[in-house]
Amino acid sequence: MNPMKSLLLAAVFSAAPLLAQAQGQSGEQPPARDPTTITLSFEGGTLKDLLQVIRAQASSVNIVASGLVADIEMPAIELRSAPIQAALESIAMVVPDPYRAKAVVNVVPGSGVPVYSVVIAADQPPPASSEVRVFTLSTLTKALPTDPVDAPVVLPAKTVLSAIEAGARVLNQQFDLRYHEESGLLFLRGTSAQIEMVQQVLGNLQRDQERVRMELQKQRAARAAGAEHAQLPDKPKDAPQQSGR
Repeated sequence: MNPMKSLLLAAVFSAAPLLAQAQGQSGEQPPARDPTTITLSFEGGTLKDLLQVIRAQASSVNIVASGLVADIEMPAIELRSAPIQAALESIAMVVPDPYRAKAVVNVVPGSGVPVYSVVIAADQPPPASSEVRVFTLSTLTKALPTDPVDAPVVLPAKTVLSAIEAGARVLNQQFDLRYHEESGLLFLRGTSAQIEMVQQVLGNLQRDQERVRMELQKQRAARAAGAEHAQLPDKPKDAPQQSGR
């Protein structure tokens, strides 16, 4: 026999008892195989509802989970005599986006009792891309030569900006807004949804302003027509004709 090979075999055999002794001293135990099986017909609902059904059926099993389980909507699930660990792992595989789930089993030291944990993580959506747009507010804030003095049509810039800020609060998103009073220009850095909201606010204000101008023009035309009619001279009445004999 090759002396080198016999030396290697001797080293392996001599190391085996030491490895077994080290494992014994560590006190670690392999996870106990839980004999509990699950049979259920879940028609759909939150993951919290599904775990409650499993806990009710396997009352001796320890299952812990994140609070996010109340936010996760699960599809209908059918299980037939599935071991508890396999059932939880299968359920974790069908958790819908943007959530990710994993079933983990830990053993209580000294007792061998398994504890099952359902770990939930939520994928963060990518940040929305932003762009810069420039809007003019002069059509809303500056009067036209035809606008009546006694019935102002223009809006203060503060009113326009306040309407845009109200829309931003509805979107629950912060964006960068700068107004240059001398030029009447509004600079906006935001997402496509924020830019569309600003366009809608300005468009609605402009339409309302045009409607008011049209109403005032009609009223002015009606007053002018009434004044012209009042200045016309009265027509003389025809004298009665006398019949000759």
